[in-house]
Amino acid sequence: MARSDILTAKKIPEDCEVLVVAGPAKAYLTEELNIVRNYLENRGKLLLMLEPALSPNAPTGFKTLLPEYGIAVRDDVVVYNKVNMPLFGIQTVAEIYVGKDEYAEEHPITKDLKSYNTIIFGACPVDASPPNEQMPYQATVLMRAPEGSWGEVDVANLRQKKPEYNIDTDVQGPVSLAVASQVKELPKSVAQSHPAMANDPSAKPQGARLVVFGDVNFATNEYIENPGNADLFRNSINWLAKKETQLGISAKPPDFRKATINPIQMKVIFWVSIAGIPVIPVIVGSIVWWKRRR
Repeated sequence: MARSDILTAKKIPEDCEVLVVAGPAKAYLTEELNIVRNYLENRGKLLLMLEPALSPNAPTGFKTLLPEYGIAVRDDVVVYNKVNMPLFGIQTVAEIYVGKDEYAEEHPITKDLKSYNTIIFGACPVDASPPNEQMPYQATVLMRAPEGSWGEVDVANLRQKKPEYNIDTDVQGPVSLAVASQVKELPKSVAQSHPAMANDPSAKPQGARLVVFGDVNFATNEYIENPGNADLFRNSINWLAKKETQLGISAKPPDFRKATINPIQMKVIFWVSIAGIPVIPVIVGSIVWWKRRR
């Protein structure tokens, strides 16, 4: 991995296997976006991890480029979720737990992640555009926030008031958090020059590949040790680099022991430990007392 100043070099390095743009916080110049566009048009691979355009972040300009690849971004929105927390009741949080029901079953990046939770924090919605016959690229949703989530539009007042879902203005959940995009079919130029390849059902489409997340925190040091986060990031890189044989769940170090507890599991633990265990001596004592009375 190496840093690259594309504005100085005027291009993406030719040996760049996957271009990673992690958490851009400033607006990209038109020239910079065109350099990225040219790279993608030459079968480039892009991993883009966005953040909501809240101060001090600014709109990056990528949401004007991504529709060309069937991807729709709302960087003016923050995804929130309502969870039932022990001792605190229903809470509104920006930390999203993505479990087995929220992953895309059919995509190679996520199909083997069902046994893990991925933690996303402070994301903006990233969705696949509706299918379009004129669009050579088709995006696929990789994961969504769970039921109860929504996209908060009134982000200007988040520091002054608690976010609440507004059915008239907010983005209705469950909200898409990540997508992958690739060409739907072989371009005409390939079909015309290689007719046999065009007719071969096993031939892989040639073109750009993109994976776009509405969050960069999941790949930072704070969250990457979570097994679901690490494998999601690794699978995204391998899929982009067309190293499909390396997709799946990575081997974990034998000394790694970390439990990720989602709100539902936390609620079960609370009732078992606070209400369940203390009741056991009462029940046993009652049984002993009742038998002695007899």
